[in-house]
Amino acid sequence: MKTLLKNGYVLSLKNDTSVVKKDVLVNGNIIEKISDNIEENEADKVVDCTNILLMPGFKNAHAHAPMVFARSNTDGCELNDWLTKCIFPLEEKITADDIYHLSKLAILEYLSGGITGSQEMYFLPNSVADAFREMKFRCTLCGAKGGNDTSVSDVREAYYEINCEDDDLVKYKVCTHAEYTLCEQKARELPLLLKETGSIFYSHSSESKAEVEGCKERHNGLTPIEFYEKSGFFVNKTALAHCIHLTDHDIEILKKHDVMVATCPGSNSKLDSGVCDVRKLLDNGITVGLGTDGAGSNNSLDMFKEMTLLYAFANIKNNSAKALSPYEVLKIATVNGAKIMDLENVDYIEEGKIADITGLNLKAPNMLPITNIAANIVYSGNKDNVYLTMVNGEILYIDKKFPLYDVEEIYENAQRITDKLNNYLK
Repeated sequence: MKTLLKNGYVLSLKNDTSVVKKDVLVNGNIIEKISDNIEENEADKVVDCTNILLMPGFKNAHAHAPMVFARSNTDGCELNDWLTKCIFPLEEKITADDIYHLSKLAILEYLSGGITGSQEMYFLPNSVADAFREMKFRCTLCGAKGGNDTSVSDVREAYYEINCEDDDLVKYKVCTHAEYTLCEQKARELPLLLKETGSIFYSHSSESKAEVEGCKERHNGLTPIEFYEKSGFFVNKTALAHCIHLTDHDIEILKKHDVMVATCPGSNSKLDSGVCDVRKLLDNGITVGLGTDGAGSNNSLDMFKEMTLLYAFANIKNNSAKALSPYEVLKIATVNGAKIMDLENVDYIEEGKIADITGLNLKAPNMLPITNIAANIVYSGNKDNVYLTMVNGEILYIDKKFPLYDVEEIYENAQRITDKLNNYLK
């Protein structure tokens, strides 16, 4: 199947923010040609992209898709109370079937916002994987078969079981929820599994002051970052979510081991966890991606909102109106997220790359006049500008419609499950 995206503008994001008027021909899931005036007879399907900007899809670098059940019903709590009094008790009631259906609702929200891939952390990962495969959406998945801190054998089983599928859309990586939910046995065994598999290591870390202080009490003054290094977790590529409360020594460790960071400004501000110093991380050569976290702590899964908060908080944190450039913000939300997900072939719009593409409508009041397209996207863009979202060469969202899904069924299932769970809060 060949799809021609005709008459659009291309923002590659490989080297700069230059925009060129080009046609894009997708063959299967690969970008075969980017050129002027590609003949329509070269394609099986032609999509008119007049006034549409084609750019790399947003990559949600940290998310919990099934947590849509907690949208707007667990508000008003700081992190520890939110987890222990709201989320963990409700998650004890969730079934594998619930997780499967809830994940589908999150995917619809991703697609409508131009997100083409996500880094997901949740338990019962096979159910998450089933939903993402069925919806044809890309994700890097981690999580154990039981709760947040089940045995390493469960993690090993999930790793080999999920990755054995002949499917490049869903891949499993080794993780643990966080240092504070990590038992001593797992802390000893998990680094061995990382050596065995060569997998990326993924975890929450340093999200709150209380988390850091608790780690110091448990581990003779070590911060979570110092604990992970001392325990041998940084043997392969590593990505950590949040990383708000870091010491200078923590940053030295992250830099030494090329540890990547997924920042989640919406969730972190809503839970009053703090602000990640993204500028400082970037200046130390640390790759930073952008995530929404789950809908229970955000409450939306919207990368445009996250980009707004990202540059706004960076400016405040650094007492500067130019702490992050629009180009840096766009790369954090797209290219860097692909790095965190360990996806080398979905980072740019380029011939030979996999076609994970977002199309934004430039002919809209908030996108005009055009002087700096990158700045328009970051400073004034929103989800309404998303015209199409293509994942793996297939258009999953176009002109406010989802051509492949029964969306009413997805909505009904998500509401039914959420109503059931809400009864436990009464």
